[in-house]
Amino acid sequence: MSLDELERVNAEVNSSITFTNDVEQWKEDDRWEDGTETGFEDCDGITIAKLRKLLALGWPREDLKLGICVVETGDRHAVLIATVAGDDYVLDNRYPHVMEWKLLPYRWEKFYLFGERVWRAAAPASGR
Repeated sequence: MSLDELERVNAEVNSSITFTNDVEQWKEDDRWEDGTETGFEDCDGITIAKLRKLLALGWPREDLKLGICVVETGDRHAVLIATVAGDDYVLDNRYPHVMEWKLLPYRWEKFYLFGERVWRAAAPASGR
């Protein structure tokens, strides 16, 4: 489990899925689908695609989180967060490279911890 692997998955998925909001694509306000199925999805579908790729590569569920945050525009946004050597890194369709969660200008709302199957309202580093 390495940062290089995260970078590769982030780049592959970001380049293979075109961002499209759910209303345009599905005529629904919020629908969670794996973006690799259609090639078009919003942030949560892109996040699901990244999650599935990392799990297929053998990443432990305990090292993966779903992050829900508010971005600079006030919109809600979903990202995948992976832990490497004790640090949390964000795989985000808004940025071409993986970054530490604390470097992003987001207001974090909640995290889904896949290993525990629970939602937590906390920063990624304290949400373990």
